Amino acid sequence: MKVSIAIPYFKAPESLRRLFIGLQGQNIPERLRGDIEVLVVNDEGKTQIPVKLPTLPFYTSILTSSYKGVAGARNIAIKSAKGKYIFFLDQDCIPTPEWIGSMLRRFEQEKHLMAIGGQMFPKASSGIVNYYFNITNRLEEPIIDSQTGEIVTLITGNAAFRRKALKKIGGFDEETFDSTSHGGEDVDLTYRLKSTGCDIRYEPKAIVLHEYPSNFSDIFFKYTNYGRGMRLFCLKHKIKPSQVRQPNFSLWNKFCYFLFFWKTIRKSCKQFVPVVSIFRLPIFIFFDLIRYFGHGYGYYNKNYQRRVITTQ
Repeated sequence: MKVSIAIPYFKAPESLRRLFIGLQGQNIPERLRGDIEVLVVNDEGKTQIPVKLPTLPFYTSILTSSYKGVAGARNIAIKSAKGKYIFFLDQDCIPTPEWIGSMLRRFEQEKHLMAIGGQMFPKASSGIVNYYFNITNRLEEPIIDSQTGEIVTLITGNAAFRRKALKKIGGFDEETFDSTSHGGEDVDLTYRLKSTGCDIRYEPKAIVLHEYPSNFSDIFFKYTNYGRGMRLFCLKHKIKPSQVRQPNFSLWNKFCYFLFFWKTIRKSCKQFVPVVSIFRLPIFIFFDLIRYFGHGYGYYNKNYQRRVITTQ
């Protein structure tokens, strides 16, 4: 088996159905189709998905997980995977036709390569929210250090690894990033891979379409989850938060974070004034503030527990 595709799932049947449609359309030679398996890990603890999923030209299996969170669900897939390479998708991501082929070719051509990150674009839909995320897409490629040019974080909604590299570091840390968190586990995984000297690269042809939430509450809590994840990451590795562009944990820094929100407004104006109309400008600034306060709430509230965001 060459490729295992791992998908953690939780209460988003229609999103998963659209993801399967994307897998149906993969440009893969007939001879390779028997070397690919799809592992869906249902974190609801059930053996079935409450929607009829399209039939795939690959072996497909539904695994069960009982509310372990995304890190725990992905680890179940890693343990069950038979493939030499493990490709990860999130349930709200739709792979484009060259997704499998582009990363598989890269691994086969570069034997030293241990991990690959692809591109993520917002899935096309109508409305102001989609237009906003198209302009502000921050997941277009793996997060790269502006000073060193090195990949800092692989977004595991669109990433691939040699199975031996994941086994070497013990997979995802499901104890730190447990069922109360959603976010940060991919930052942690990349950090640990890099600490072992793994070669990590970017593959621009590996593209997925990411479905974003469409209401204010879900956008807020999506970024609250991210903030919580970054807090856990910094505390686990005893990293000075400023090293990963996060504020310090002191009460004073917390006060300053929420007091100086006007800096976000200023930054938003600088970004949006050249590209949006004067009527949309305040709406886009409001969206930026939702993300800013959401991240801060999850980052500074040590008792926060994740809120599951699903798109249907």
